[in-house]
Parts: sequence; C-alpha cells; structure tokens
Amino acid sequence: MGFLDFCKRLVPSSISPEKQYGYAIVAAMALVASADGVLEEEEVDTAIKVIDDTEEIKKYLTSEEAHKAFIIYTNELMLSVNTEKTRFDVAVDVLLQKIPYVEKDEWKHNIVEIAENMAKADGFFHEEEKKMIEKISTALWQNYQLYQPGI
Repeated sequence: MGFLDFCKRLVPSSISPEKQYGYAIVAAMALVASADGVLEEEEVDTAIKVIDDTEEIKKYLTSEEAHKAFIIYTNELMLSVNTEKTRFDVAVDVLLQKIPYVEKDEWKHNIVEIAENMAKADGFFHEEEKKMIEKISTALWQNYQLYQPGI
C-alpha cells in the first residue's frame, strides 16, 4: 500500500479522535525527521523509542500501527525529497492535513513537544525542522501565534 493510499484510508471520520491523535503524533515525528531532507539514524532511533515509550501512542495505536505509519510516512517523504520539490510539498501537506483533527489542547501541546524532541535527536536544530514545527503548530492551532509553549 502506498503513502497516499494509506493516508486516504485514515480519513478523519473513519477513526476515533484518540487514533487521530496517535497518527498525528507519528505524522509530526515523520515530518520533523524528514524536514531537512536527510533521515538520520538518530532520528529513526528516537522515533522508535518515542513510539515504544509514549503512553499516548501506546494507548491508542499498537506499536505495529505506529511503526508502520512512521516508516510509510518517512519513506514517502524521503522519496519525494529525492525526486522533486513539489512532490515533497504535496506529501508534507497530506500529513499536515491529519494534524488539525486533534481535539484537545493538551494533545496539541504534546505533539509539538514530541516534534521538538525529534528535531533535536541528531544534535542539531536545523532551520528546516524549526519551520516544519511552525507548520505543525499552524495546522494544530490554525495560527502559529496562538501556540504558547509550556501550557
């Protein structure tokens, strides 16, 4: 199953808000890990650890579902980075469309916090990763300025 087919299968109305939240976390992790155009081993290791250790993910997705989603998302993002810029932008937009369906502010803050941890996984906070976190925050709150860290 391809990336776009996988995304189509996860239409917001067809899964619970909790599963939407779980997939939004994984989508945010994949977006940040791929933002600079290079998927570092440390980022993959961090993602696997987060998937395995984060109660919110484990509560709503199986490890298999989360791992599979992360792999599909990052594979498609990295493939699109290596082929053409517009395809990467389309892949990013598809994943960003999953994120607005997160209902609770607490969940939104968790997603941003996890995304920030992903950005720092390789020891560098790349400008592209910062911009991706801003896109994720904008998708969550419909305006990056509404995000207030630490709430």
